[in-house]
Amino acid sequence: MNIKNISIALAICFLVLTGVFFVRAGVEAYDSHYCHPLLTKQITELYNKIYQPNLTKSQKQKLIQGSSDEDIAPRWINHFYDPTTGKEWLGQRLQGVPEEKVRQISKLIFGKDPVSALNWAHNQNLQNTDYRLYQGNRAFESAVSLYSEGDKDNAYYNLGHILHLIEDMSVPAHTRQDSHFDVPVQKEFEQMMGITFDDGEPYENWAQNYAIQNQDLNLVDILEKNYQPICYSLDDCLIILSQQSNNNFFSQDTILDDDYDLPKIKKYIIEGEHINAYGDAGVLLFKKDRESGKKRLDYSEIHQAYWDKLAPMAILAGVEVIKYFHEEVEKAKNEEIVIEKPLKPKFFALLGGISPWGELARLGRFAESVKQDFYAKLNDAWQELQLSIRDLIFRITTFNPFLAFTPPTFSIDETIFSEEIELPPDPFAEEDPNDKTDEILTEIVEYMTGVGGPVFNFDFQNQQNVEEALDDIYEKFDILRQ
Repeated sequence: MNIKNISIALAICFLVLTGVFFVRAGVEAYDSHYCHPLLTKQITELYNKIYQPNLTKSQKQKLIQGSSDEDIAPRWINHFYDPTTGKEWLGQRLQGVPEEKVRQISKLIFGKDPVSALNWAHNQNLQNTDYRLYQGNRAFESAVSLYSEGDKDNAYYNLGHILHLIEDMSVPAHTRQDSHFDVPVQKEFEQMMGITFDDGEPYENWAQNYAIQNQDLNLVDILEKNYQPICYSLDDCLIILSQQSNNNFFSQDTILDDDYDLPKIKKYIIEGEHINAYGDAGVLLFKKDRESGKKRLDYSEIHQAYWDKLAPMAILAGVEVIKYFHEEVEKAKNEEIVIEKPLKPKFFALLGGISPWGELARLGRFAESVKQDFYAKLNDAWQELQLSIRDLIFRITTFNPFLAFTPPTFSIDETIFSEEIELPPDPFAEEDPNDKTDEILTEIVEYMTGVGGPVFNFDFQNQQNVEEALDDIYEKFDILRQ
């Protein structure tokens, strides 16, 4: 084994052990967090301006979510389509690593061989079996079938996955066999391995930053004027859009590449230290350094020129795909077409569908969600602590011991003496002239002692006399009770 092969082997080991492929090497076009949602939102809004039935807010959100989730690993190895050959991703132009080595390591890590975006969009059996653990069957036919069965939410979610493929076809690197990824600590890595490695796709990196800074972007009003369809079916849209990006634009590693006849340079203009290359319609395609001769795309003016042409085409094609979807749904409802159900996967087929990369990516998503949850709780705790500190400082700086002290106050109703108690009569109080109590008590005593009233000697010899005395006593007691 020569030095170069040893270096390549070490490079592959480095990629596996350090998880470089976790940055979605060679397969992710527009990023799934900003670019795809932004483009899909524009598609849904323009569709509602042009066609019926109007998409509801919920249906728009399902389409946007589906277009984002299509990039879940390892689905994105199937997002390539070269219209000049009809081929899938071949692992080409990953600088420093031969094509066959890239395919070998791809099969080892992804656990699968890639298919073209055109195949992937319809391949229910492949998605339902090999990718069952990674979003499963999101093929176009599954969306049509779900909608015709009444499950509109999942139908639009699956259709969002298809819109993702449409949008990827507007990225030259995905239609010109340009594998790409950013290697961490690239200069140190290249020095250690003694080989030159890929430094990513500058247009995609620019597009991500552009989408982050332009979330309120509105291309709908411009595209609505003089609207003309650019395609009429899903396959038609995928092929035409891939041809547009392949024939009219470069990716970083395919500038004037011998494998592609197009695009043609119409003129060169010297501008300072660079020679600017222009294509059809005066589009700036790349800059060539006059001293080094190196040809590059990583200039904002070039990226903006690419975006201004490619993004509108992706939106126009996406609108036509939604229209085509509704037409196919009506055909399915009227039994004009039959949507075949995917085969049920066997157990061992499911085991064979496990992707090491997919599982590690799943673990990475879980770790990210735990991290985000932790940071959210930490942020909440920090906010509460800040509020508590501010409140404490305010209390300390505004405290006045003399103004702040208020003597305790209470009423007799709040004490143990609030219960009603019977107090002894005041011996010095003036007598009530209408009070007959003392007089009646005196008469009762006299009756009972035989003083000043009928004689009561308790000999029971004169029963009538006793009864009269008792009746008189009872009468006095009644008066007292009143």
